[in-house]
Amino acid sequence: MKIFSLFVNLLFVNQIRIFPFVLVMLLIFVSCKTASVKSGSVAKDPVEGLVFLTFTMRNDTVSGKEIRLTGKTIVHERLKAVTPDSNSPNRLVITQLNSSGKKLSSVAVDHPLFRRVEFANDQGQFQSKEIKLTDAEFFVRVTLYAETEYIQAEEELSGMTTYTTKFKLRD
Repeated sequence: MKIFSLFVNLLFVNQIRIFPFVLVMLLIFVSCKTASVKSGSVAKDPVEGLVFLTFTMRNDTVSGKEIRLTGKTIVHERLKAVTPDSNSPNRLVITQLNSSGKKLSSVAVDHPLFRRVEFANDQGQFQSKEIKLTDAEFFVRVTLYAETEYIQAEEELSGMTTYTTKFKLRD
């Protein structure tokens, strides 16, 4: 307490010379306050990156329907633009599922076995024709969520789900 009263006396006696010194000391004292660090969990980004999926699809009278995941590449980038879902009645829906089977996201793509081709007929006019293939390879690019454990592929024909299969994404 004696130091405080001495300080107050010095301040009043030499107000003009001591005031800038006191002001600087006060600013230093206030600016040296330690920052508090909050402990707790930091919100984790649900998006891990992109996954490029390569599939083959086969549909014949001997072996039936089959969709196989033949390749996957994970990159730690983000989609620049979202591609719109296919609105065709014949399409495949690729869905990401977490470990408990909850849907995280899905994308619909045109059915790889149904192709519309254009050609010139005998009269030299363009014609279009829909052909059905027995097998095809196709690629899908989707935003990959950190929780994704499975990829599900569903075939929709005339708007109805006709075939479903599921693949483990992570080893």
